[in-house]
Amino acid sequence: MMRRPVAAAGVLLALALGASPASAAGDTVGVGVVTGLVSFSGAGVPAVGQNCIPTSFQFSGTSQPVIFSLPAGEYVGSVGVYGSGGSNCENAGFASGSVTVTVVSYANIVGSGVSCPAMAENYLRVGPNVLLQGSGDCTLDGRSTPGVQLLVDGEFAPSSVGQGVTGPITGAVFAAGFALLR
Repeated sequence: MMRRPVAAAGVLLALALGASPASAAGDTVGVGVVTGLVSFSGAGVPAVGQNCIPTSFQFSGTSQPVIFSLPAGEYVGSVGVYGSGGSNCENAGFASGSVTVTVVSYANIVGSGVSCPAMAENYLRVGPNVLLQGSGDCTLDGRSTPGVQLLVDGEFAPSSVGQGVTGPITGAVFAAGFALLR
């Protein structure tokens, strides 16, 4: 049961609209909620209480329809979110590391397409709660907008046997609120 990301999208929207510290203030490009799957390479993430190890992961997900508004135009539709990353020291209780995120058109209603490739991120995870922050360039209808920030607040639920309690985490489902700002 992942209700937190929907609330997180509301908090991110408030942040994006300027009801926050100056670091989050700026023009809102778009907000939404994305859900998907994450898989961990190798032995996965060690269970709670076990020593941390280096990890790597890949994830993919889709959003419900969102609205992106850039100087180049607007996009209304779903987006796909893909990425990979890793940590030098991760277990089921904690991780921090780097991740690269790509946001692309999935099913557009208005606009020919949006693409935010290779947005460099840093992430922090405590238990199931994950925060990401980073930036990159986005293209809408073939026109580029540099310096777009991506903020993500989400959670994941292990889907593998043991679920990080009695065994390693090799896969999980996730849901996250996100905001793009410029």
